[in-house]
Amino acid sequence: DVQRIQMAFKMFHQKTCVRFVPRASQRDFIAIEKSSSGCWSTVGRAGGRQVVNLQSSCLRQIGTVLHELMHALGFLHEHTRHDRDKFVDINYLNVRFDAIGNFWKETKDRTSTLGTGYDLGSVLHYSRKAFSWNGFNTIDPKVGREVFGQNWTAEWIFQQRYKTDQSDVL
Repeated sequence: DVQRIQMAFKMFHQKTCVRFVPRASQRDFIAIEKSSSGCWSTVGRAGGRQVVNLQSSCLRQIGTVLHELMHALGFLHEHTRHDRDKFVDINYLNVRFDAIGNFWKETKDRTSTLGTGYDLGSVLHYSRKAFSWNGFNTIDPKVGREVFGQNWTAEWIFQQRYKTDQSDVL
């Protein structure tokens, strides 16, 4: 389990200016926990102790670890971009009731594409059947890949372009 998390840290170090370091006396820090409640993180800097929860099943694929760490850094889901309806259809009738909020579209005043294309392969894009209650697709691409989402590839794609506020600056 620790090896998968360390591999995710290494990927950040190789591909970005973000550095994860062991906590010494920092007031604000990320605490990686392993409860039975799933894979999740607060989006953006919360201040103080900020939990990134990675139960055992979250550690099967490096993409899930990267996904949750990126949330902690302030990145939102690719499939919630304000322009996503041009690229994918969300099938809300197939989404588990408790997960509907994970599919809500962001507003244009909160996010910006910065002129970049929609990325079906983003580590922050859900897969076709993510949070399906009935086995049917929750996300369908209008064009493009048959397979997509955070587990499509281990390739590192940092094409997020969301406006940050002062508390998100590290």
